[in-house]
Amino acid sequence: MKDGDTYTATITWSSSNYDKMTVDGVDYAPINDGGNSTFEIPVTLDEDIAVSAETVAMSTPHTIDYTIHFDSSTMKEKSGDEASGGSPAGT
Repeated sequence: MKDGDTYTATITWSSSNYDKMTVDGVDYAPINDGGNSTFEIPVTLDEDIAVSAETVAMSTPHTIDYTIHFDSSTMKEKSGDEASGGSPAGT
């Protein structure tokens, strides 16, 4: 999603055990109460982005570092219901 010059990505993990993501020193909580952990985080296009995610799947919480990259050349415009908040194209 784009708001002015700021992009936001919806990240859905394949686990319900992630309870926090950190981007540029800012912590983000999940935006959902059930199912796989889902977060909305700010992103920069065409650059590697260092993120951390904390999982509580093990006996003690563990923070795992990831690098994500959003390639602007693969972006598509939303149309119809997608643009108005209808069925999402995917996460």
